[in-house]
Amino acid sequence: MDEDKKIKEQLREKRKGLSGGVVKLRSRTEKPKTKGAPESASLLRQKKDLFRHSAKELQLIMEYASDGINIAEFDIKTHKRRLILCNDRYVEMAGRSRKELMAADDLNDFVRHHYTEEEVRQFREKMRQGIQWSGQA
Repeated sequence: MDEDKKIKEQLREKRKGLSGGVVKLRSRTEKPKTKGAPESASLLRQKKDLFRHSAKELQLIMEYASDGINIAEFDIKTHKRRLILCNDRYVEMAGRSRKELMAADDLNDFVRHHYTEEEVRQFREKMRQGIQWSGQA
């Protein structure tokens, strides 16, 4: 329980740092206040800092989550899912090595579907249309 509190506190502290680091991009029609590189270098530095902060938050979530989490790229034409990132719990749940999962051309090859061909067809059609699928035919 103490470890959970510690993790929550770490995330809370990380979020505090975000509130002061919001980057405001100017519109295309708005002219820069100063000319030259200092403004753009400052903006780039802010973006890099925010990116590092977000990456650290994602790392904390992936490391301490009790759920299996994966981020996969989905090809709408071929319906293939390629793993981009996953946590240790996901690897454990998948019953495969991380290397095998990351090298897979399609994660669907590892899944035993209990849906009929018609349900899979409906699912894919709804995905193409951008409609949320409830899992029922």
